Amino acid sequence: MREAGTGADEEAATGGILTVTPNPSLDLLHTVGRLVREDANRVAEPRVRAGGQGINVARVAAVLGGEATAVTLLGGASGDEIRSSLAGEAVDLCAAAAGAPTRTFVAVFETDTGHGLLLNSPGPKRSPAEEAALFERVADRIERLRPAWVAGCGSLPPGFATGFYRRVGFAARADGARFVPDCDLPALADAVRDGCDLLVPNRHEAERLTGRPAGSVHEAALVAHDLLDTARIGAAITLAPTAPFSPHASRRGMPSSSRPSPALPSVPATPSSPGSSSASWEGPGPKTP
Repeated sequence: MREAGTGADEEAATGGILTVTPNPSLDLLHTVGRLVREDANRVAEPRVRAGGQGINVARVAAVLGGEATAVTLLGGASGDEIRSSLAGEAVDLCAAAAGAPTRTFVAVFETDTGHGLLLNSPGPKRSPAEEAALFERVADRIERLRPAWVAGCGSLPPGFATGFYRRVGFAARADGARFVPDCDLPALADAVRDGCDLLVPNRHEAERLTGRPAGSVHEAALVAHDLLDTARIGAAITLAPTAPFSPHASRRGMPSSSRPSPALPSVPATPSSPGSSSASWEGPGPKTP
């Protein structure tokens, strides 16, 4: 990890992906044979890592050889642990300071059954000043790094305005980057009001966004096709445990851009929960290795 600063020695870059994670987490990942109700479950020490959708996306992009910057909001000892957890990873971290500690996510995976127990708190309430500080970091990174893609990822913490990702999308596209809102309602509905370039909802998010069923491949195909009216390049709906359904977007013209347009190929997702399905992003141009 190289934590992004504001020094004069920082080199300008073009391309890559910048992810925005307003509500990251410190992930505590446990493994046990089988959980026993109403009894003490003795488990080994958890695997600890930095979590949050945008951090996970940046991590995967970096593993694939891409340039990845994660902009987030960190506070307290748990925020410090997230910084330590990212040390040694090829993800640039740009963090705004928060007062209350970053939330903790707990997952327990049963090896005997393949089932998981996920405990995910909404996190502490954040102030308007903290929201403004994070957006300032986002706008600064977009201007300095000029990424090809900007992704608004995950839930918004309590206290944030619903339109936060919409503002991120406006800033991204005003600077020539492409925007992906990877979140749930109500933030997702607000983020796509001005359109976006790519949509990657899971089945439930797609159903909440459109009010239509997307449980089967056929249903997901119809919903994803209609989402192309909002997403200029493409849409992919994940149907766990299968790979996402992504209709081809060739029926609409691709927006011109002087920026490179790296695409992320289908890769296994690295979300905070065990047993999750794969993720897929598509974009114009050749796929990066």
